Amino acid sequence: SLGQTSHSTLALANTFESSKTSTRFTIISANASQPWGMQWLAPYSATALGERLMLDGRKVLVVFEGMTAFGAAHERFSIAQGANPSNHAQPHASFLERFMQRANGGSMTALCIFDTDESSQSDKMRDNAYGTVDSAIEFDRSMFLQRFFPAINCMNIGKCSVQPFQHRALAELAIKIKGIMFELAELQNSMDKASQIGINLRDEMDLDFELNHARNLQSFFCRQDPGKHFPIQEEIIHLFAVSKSALEKIREDEIEGFLNHYLSWTKNTRYNELSGDVVAPISVYEAVANLSSAQKISDSIKLESVLTELLESSLKSFKEDQPL
Repeated sequence: SLGQTSHSTLALANTFESSKTSTRFTIISANASQPWGMQWLAPYSATALGERLMLDGRKVLVVFEGMTAFGAAHERFSIAQGANPSNHAQPHASFLERFMQRANGGSMTALCIFDTDESSQSDKMRDNAYGTVDSAIEFDRSMFLQRFFPAINCMNIGKCSVQPFQHRALAELAIKIKGIMFELAELQNSMDKASQIGINLRDEMDLDFELNHARNLQSFFCRQDPGKHFPIQEEIIHLFAVSKSALEKIREDEIEGFLNHYLSWTKNTRYNELSGDVVAPISVYEAVANLSSAQKISDSIKLESVLTELLESSLKSFKEDQPL
């Protein structure tokens, strides 16, 4: 815990004490009131402790809360050494290189939490973090204020290791969806710039359709029940529908109903990768479930075609069933 108040650190300790993990956690704290040298040293101390446990075969998670404070401390450390602060404003965080999986079963994983804004200082911190970690996401303050939870801006997922952590089908669909979101974000940016000179692009270009799509995408990712677990095949089927821009054709309050409708169609439609009766047919839902983690939807032209046909048919059926 770096650069936090003593009160927040104590509250965190009390939370752990009241949970089932009370005997399996250690807090190393360098609060805001302590010298910057302590804030610079604390992450290295936590890493050393975690590495000791990892060498003993334990699985360790180290959460670095307040890495922004560590960046400020590192800058002062660099100046004290006579370095140019402009070149060493943010640390490479060499201690993160100690995190690994060992043959004896021990492992050490890092979760680094930064506070960033739109400043160049934050850009340096972001670039250094992305160059060191396997995956990185950013939470958007404006989305948080709009009550989107978790407030993750999908456009700012700067890095995500695909292998061996992520199913290839999910990775393929995520790339397609990010492309759609990028185009919609560019459209919103153009609208904002035009509004500054008194031009209303929304009315002049009739962009209600596109804006509804952008709002539905944001709602799909950020307004789902956090306690609900989806099997991997359902995640793939849902994301396949989203990647085909199905959400642009429905209202925000219809998203969950439509995705469940599409899911039921995949469960009730028979599928056979091979022609003839050589193999007993299974449902499309089961065919998606049978994909290995190294397979993508596009690896099977027939499966992709069937999923697309079902998407169009189920969307038409769903719209017909909705009250006017």
